[in-house]
Amino acid sequence: MSKSDRIKSLEFYAYLCQKVGSEEIVKSRRLIYTIGDIAMDNNYPRISSGSKGEGLNFKGSDTDVMFIEPDFRVYESMSDVTDRWGVSLLMDTDETPPCFTYLNILPKYGVPFLFTEQLREQKNDAHHFVPELPNMHCIPTNKQKYFKYKHYLSQLLIGVNSDAISGWLLLATFFYSHKHYTEALIITDHVLSKYTDKTIPVPVETSCNIVVFHELHDNVMELMKHEKTITIVKNLTNLDINLDSKSLAVLPELQQDAQDPFMVYTCKPMAHFIRFLSYYYRGNVDAYENAFMRLLRECIDNMNNKQTGSERMGKMFQLFYTMYFLGISAQMIGESDLAKKIFRSIAICDVYNSTSAASRLSKLI
Repeated sequence: MSKSDRIKSLEFYAYLCQKVGSEEIVKSRRLIYTIGDIAMDNNYPRISSGSKGEGLNFKGSDTDVMFIEPDFRVYESMSDVTDRWGVSLLMDTDETPPCFTYLNILPKYGVPFLFTEQLREQKNDAHHFVPELPNMHCIPTNKQKYFKYKHYLSQLLIGVNSDAISGWLLLATFFYSHKHYTEALIITDHVLSKYTDKTIPVPVETSCNIVVFHELHDNVMELMKHEKTITIVKNLTNLDINLDSKSLAVLPELQQDAQDPFMVYTCKPMAHFIRFLSYYYRGNVDAYENAFMRLLRECIDNMNNKQTGSERMGKMFQLFYTMYFLGISAQMIGESDLAKKIFRSIAICDVYNSTSAASRLSKLI
């Protein structure tokens, strides 16, 4: 390379660094999205791409997100079909351009499988017939309950290895639901110690800029010098908790809210709520009143936080459930007036009925 070409190359590199960011910054941006993809629920793996996912922050940059649907399988020919429990799609390339294909839905037991809402309803309804069987003689024995308990516990311990916050919190939920209050308190204390401003919420909501890159860059770069990617995932990511009626661990107080299979809760208010409940059922008045005040303080801090519009949007979800848990707690300790005010406020905002605030309010009036 001639001297003049070398000068032009360096000038062009400096221009790109000014417009896009240095090579290290682009790698760090890309790593943040990779961390988010790895930490997502393994039942629906996610792949982020697009200019932001590739580490470029141009004006108007976007993020393309793909989710892998595990119930679907694509086969080249009928002879390749091995699993008929999922939805089988057969490739048809006879009348398509190169690199394109039609997908035909194979019938399952002679009945065509349906997409969209009908598929979801069919999957959900398949679990509803069991409780309705008369004269059930399959009620589990104590031994069966013990083995089930051990099985669920082992599954939740796997989650602890994959995520430092939500995995531990699911384990705390499991212990609380089995009345192991001391263990639940120890774990929630550990969870709250892990919760810092440097954690990355997953999924990464680029539309709201929840991940403020300049606040994370130095921390990510330092971790990259000393830690493996999986360690960074465990230390940085903050997954929301997905709970439904079939989850391994559901708080009894939230059973009526756990009917939607896509219901999620943010970790920090959930941790404070579990602490309140554990102290409440242990009969430790001073401790549960202190936990109640911590929930109240969380609400006030979120309301008073002076943030930009995008950051405020990111905090609204957390504030919503902090208020909801506070309302349930207030109802439990006899603060009916406060509970009614909270449930009324939530019911007004909860246009999609994602909580049972309206139902709880009607019982208090």
